[in-house]
Amino acid sequence: MEVAWLRGLNGIGLALVFPPIQSLIADLASPTNRGVAFGWLQFMTYFGDILGYSIGITLAGIPAEQ
Repeated sequence: MEVAWLRGLNGIGLALVFPPIQSLIADLASPTNRGVAFGWLQFMTYFGDILGYSIGITLAGIPAEQ
């Protein structure tokens, strides 16, 4: 049940963060480079997910007390 609450909070946090980020990209990137900028945003988002999952799985295999 805790995981559900934490995932819910994570979703709320992402809903608060991503629209301003996308607005900044739309404002700062030139129209010709806007697609590339949004592509990099998505790439780095998913790359961070993959990296985070990999690190989490690795750390989960390490015993807390040795």
